[in-house]
Amino acid sequence: MWRALLLLTLMLPDLAQAGPWLRTEGEKFLSFSLLFEDVDERGSANGYASLYGEYGATPNLTLGVDIGTNEDGDFNAFAFALLPISRDRIKVAFEIGAGLVGRAGTLRSDLSGGSFSAVTSALAVRPGLSIGTGFTAMGTDGWFAIDTRGEFMVEDGDGDAALASDITLGLKPRPRTKVILQLQQGGPMSDPDYMRFAPSVVWEVRPGRHLELGATAGLKNAEAYGFKLGFWRQF
Repeated sequence: MWRALLLLTLMLPDLAQAGPWLRTEGEKFLSFSLLFEDVDERGSANGYASLYGEYGATPNLTLGVDIGTNEDGDFNAFAFALLPISRDRIKVAFEIGAGLVGRAGTLRSDLSGGSFSAVTSALAVRPGLSIGTGFTAMGTDGWFAIDTRGEFMVEDGDGDAALASDITLGLKPRPRTKVILQLQQGGPMSDPDYMRFAPSVVWEVRPGRHLELGATAGLKNAEAYGFKLGFWRQF
């Protein structure tokens, strides 16, 4: 049975992936993220990587790629398009993606190095819907978003599907600092779902370049804790 793609990267309306905020025409964005879970006293941990890119093709079309591994060691590579439904104060956007999901061994990160091996792959489609809005509270700018995605295997014999949703609250206490609080939930429809809390802080270290440091706390059917490191480039 195929597992769902677990969303490893946090959602920023003017920085990172997802959400109903499309890129402006000609704008490019690239991010690389690492998530380490259950680090032991020897420095060994389960590690998961994600590479994500977006390009503003037109004012009404953002194209992107999403490549990475999830906590089951599955490799996934998707291409997608993001289209606006509403551009009012409450923004709504529809995403449609397609790609490959492959069963792979778990990526390990320790002093001895890591290993990765894909075994099989299958076609999948990934529709999604995002709703969000910006706000100002007590002199601080912020945003709120709800992102949902479904993953449906085209070549999967058992017809299994997966759903995932993220609720994100973001604040911008300083011009170059963002604080993100996110609740992540999802999983295959035939299995119990997971739930985790993922706070993060993002700094603009140089114009167009950002560093993210975050953590995860498992609330239901997820690893107890984890640490996240992300690098973003907007140009």
